[in-house]
Amino acid sequence: MQGLEFRRKRDGVWPNAFLNYGYMVMRAAVARALCSAGLLPAVGIHHCNKYNAFCLADDVVEPFRGFVEAKVRAMCRDRVPEETLSQSVKAQLLETLYETVEIGGYSGPLMVGLHRTAASLYRCFTGESKHLELPEL
Repeated sequence: MQGLEFRRKRDGVWPNAFLNYGYMVMRAAVARALCSAGLLPAVGIHHCNKYNAFCLADDVVEPFRGFVEAKVRAMCRDRVPEETLSQSVKAQLLETLYETVEIGGYSGPLMVGLHRTAASLYRCFTGESKHLELPEL
């Protein structure tokens, strides 16, 4: 992306579509992890909108956005701008869920780390813990 003046916009030019797709994948994975932990993704902490079924997922996804951004940055190096998302690009963005992450002494796939974060959030809500396990970037 050298020499490219990038501006983040929802409907903006490349690589916004890469980011949007990556964030969508991450948000869905977070929502699944929250459900697995027994939490309702519609009831948020900071995000609240009666038309949004994923307010809590939107809260929890924030510390994980950097993984999507790092993946997109790596993908965009020495790449000719693309207008649409190809299947290979989508597959590469899905691989973000298998990147190594460190969370609370755990080191392993990001997908497993999401479940650790969701479980620690559950423990915070029930009063069992006051520590939320978040990724180390």
